[in-house]
Amino acid sequence: MKKNKKLLLLILGLLGFLVQGDNTVVSPILPGIAGELSLDIPKAATAITAYMLPFGLFSLIYGPLADKFGKSYIINITAFGTAVFSSLSGLAFSYFSLVGFRAINGIFAAGIIPIALSLLGDIFEKKEKQNAIGAFMGLIFLGQGAATAIGGVLAQFGSWRWVFFVYGILELIVAIMMYRKIKDRKRIQHNEQGIINYYTSILNKKLVKPILLSIFFVGYTVFGTFSYLGSYLDEQFHYKVLTIGLILTGFGIASVIGGKKSGDIRDKIGFKIILIGGLVASLSLFLFRYLTNPWLFFLSLAGFGLGFVFLQSTLVTTAQQIGAPRTGTVMALVAFCMITGGGVGTAVNGILLNNFGYMTIFNIAAIILVLLGLISGYILDRNEEEISKVTMTSHEG
Repeated sequence: MKKNKKLLLLILGLLGFLVQGDNTVVSPILPGIAGELSLDIPKAATAITAYMLPFGLFSLIYGPLADKFGKSYIINITAFGTAVFSSLSGLAFSYFSLVGFRAINGIFAAGIIPIALSLLGDIFEKKEKQNAIGAFMGLIFLGQGAATAIGGVLAQFGSWRWVFFVYGILELIVAIMMYRKIKDRKRIQHNEQGIINYYTSILNKKLVKPILLSIFFVGYTVFGTFSYLGSYLDEQFHYKVLTIGLILTGFGIASVIGGKKSGDIRDKIGFKIILIGGLVASLSLFLFRYLTNPWLFFLSLAGFGLGFVFLQSTLVTTAQQIGAPRTGTVMALVAFCMITGGGVGTAVNGILLNNFGYMTIFNIAAIILVLLGLISGYILDRNEEEISKVTMTSHEG
C-alpha cells in the first residue's frame, strides 16, 4: 500500500513538473517562434498569456466538478487534453493557431494541480499529508526552473517545435500511466448544488479567507519574483540559457527535499514552520543582490525554495484540512489565489523594474515574506487547537 502511494505521488509529481514547465518553457524559445511566424517578441509572448489566463480561471471550475463527479475522472480527462494540445502547439502554422492551441492547452492544464493536490490529501494520512503535498509542490517548481534549460537545449539543437512535441509526448506517457493507476471514476457527491454554493460553503469556514490571502501573497512574492530572476542573471552576468536554467533548478531541488520533510518538521514545531519559512526565503532573496558566483546563486535560490515550500505546503495542507471533504473546491481556490498572485506580482514587478530596477523587486519581496511569516504564523498558531478539532471532525465524518 505504501509503495502504491509513493508511485502515485511520483506520477502526479511528474505530471505537475511537466504542466508547470509547459508554460515556463516558452520563454527561451520566443525568438524562434517570432522568427518563424514573422512576429515581434511581445506578440509572440502572448502565447504565454494565452496559456496562463485559462490556466488560472478554469481551475475554479474544475474543483467543484472534481468534488461532484470524482477527482480521478476529471484529472484523467485534463491530463490527456493537455498532452494533445501541447503537441498540437508544435504544429502551429500562424499566430492565431499557436495562441488557440496554447489557450485550449491551458484550459485542460488548469485541472491538473488543484485536483492532484486534492487527491494527495485524500490518499495520504495526516502525518504523511504535508510531506506528500510539499514534495509535489517542489516538483512543480523544479519543472518551472528546469524548463528554461530544457527549452534552451531543445531549441538550440533542434527547433522550438520540438519543445512542444517533447512536452506533449511526455505528458501523454504520464497520462497513460495515471489512467492505469487511477481508474475510480465514481461520483462522490450526490447533490445538485451549483458551483457558487460549493465555494460559498468553503469561504464561510473560519480561517479559509486569511489562508487564501496568505497564499496570494506567496504567489505574488515567489512567482512574481521568479519571473525576473532569469533576466537578472542574463542582463547582469550574461550567463548562457543553460547555465541560468541550472541555477534556477536550485529552487526546485530544495523545494522537493524540504517538501518531503515539511510535515515532519511541522509535527515537531507546529505553525512556527511558517515563520521559519518566511525568514529563510526572505534572507535568501535579500542576499541575492550581493552574489556574483553561479554556485552561490544556486545556493541562494535553494534557500528561497526551502523557505517557500515550508510556507506554502503548510498553508495548502491547512486549507485542505479545514475545507474537507470538499478538497477539490478548496484546492481550486488555492491554485487560483497562487496563480493570480503570481500574475499580479509579475505585472507590478514589471513596473517596478522599469522605474527602480531589480533590487527594488527583491527587497520588497523579502519584506513581504518576513511579514507573511510573522502574521500568518501568528494567526494559525493561535488557532492550532481549533484547526486540529476541525481536522478530527472531518476525518470522523
